[in-house]
This record gives sequence, C-alpha cells and structure tokens, in this order.
Amino acid sequence: MTKIYLAETLRVSDDELKAALNKLPRWRSEKLSKYKNGSDKVNGAFAYLLLEKLMLDAYGALDSAPFTYNLYGKPFFSSSNIFFSLSHCRGFAAAAVSECEIGLDIMDKRPVSEDLAKKICTENERRLFDSAADKQRFLLRLWCEKESLAKKRGTGFTEGFKAFDTAVSPAEFFTETSEYCLALSGDSAAEVKELACAPLIQSLPVLCP
Repeated sequence: MTKIYLAETLRVSDDELKAALNKLPRWRSEKLSKYKNGSDKVNGAFAYLLLEKLMLDAYGALDSAPFTYNLYGKPFFSSSNIFFSLSHCRGFAAAAVSECEIGLDIMDKRPVSEDLAKKICTENERRLFDSAADKQRFLLRLWCEKESLAKKRGTGFTEGFKAFDTAVSPAEFFTETSEYCLALSGDSAAEVKELACAPLIQSLPVLCP
C-alpha cells in the first residue's frame, strides 16, 4: 500500500512559511533558502513536511539525514529502505511513501497546447488523443502519468517522452479533482489524504540534523 499526503499551499501565509521552514532539517532549509521563486520555496517546504508526516504515521520513524541521489537525480533516504516521491504544482504539494519503487506527480488544471501531443504521444497514445472527446483532459492526464512513470524509473525523460507508452503501461493509480490531477506509478493500491498546512506544522517535531 502506498500512502499519499497532499496539501493546498496557495494561501500559505508568511508566518506559516516561516514556521514550516523552522521545522525542517538544516540541510533542507538551507537548500530552500536559495530558491528565488516564493511558490517553489513554499511547496518545497511543505512537500518535505508531508514526507516526514507520512513516515511518522506509516512507520513511526524519521530519516532526516540529507537525501542521496542516483545518477539522474532521483532522491532516496540515506538510511531507510522506504521509497518515496515528492511532487508539487501551482497551489499543491504532495508526497508518497511505499515499500516499493514509486513515482508521484501532481499537476494543476490549466490549459495546455494541443501541439504537445506531437511531442509526447506514442503512436498508440496519438490514436487515443485523436478520438478523445476532451483533448485537454486527455493531455493533462497523459503528461501526469508520464511524469510519474519517469520518476518511478528514476531516469527522468533522458530516454525521451515516447519511451513511456501509457496506452500499454499506464500509471497504476490516477485521480483528479477540479483543481488538480495526480498519478502514481508503482502500486495499484494507493491511499490519498489531504492535510491542512497549519495543523501539519503543529503536528511535527523540529528537525535539526
């Protein structure tokens, strides 16, 4: 079972962001302090807090040491054998933990160019796109699933967008609301829970390593 926590971050106040940053391990807060984009800093902080909350709730343990990374930049815990994946978009941060390799992606609902289909669709996907009644919805789901598949594999899109054919091997889990769509690769049994930012901050210990 993969557990996913997400939080709506669009209305995080300056005080809440300060409190969230104070909850982070030093290495994580130092990394976020270099971000120039305010929303990236907010989402980066809360994605990590969601991950810590997941580890406490699901396994009763924390691994607050700096992440290790594979050749392509996929992060791993330094000492825990639990797998995780982080994602964020405009207004939302998300984290997932599992005992198997996973890839998580969340996307906000916004218009995308239909020319994107030419760049990312395999022949199988292009046929489905051409016959789709709602092409915007199809492309958003397609992109979200491909992102999750690339994260699970741990190579990103170094092999190209068409290396992942969702018509043949889709993401194992997908859900959407009017505000976002979310895809998970790696486990068909996923449990999603939304948390409020202020209670999330209050429920976590201060991490210092």
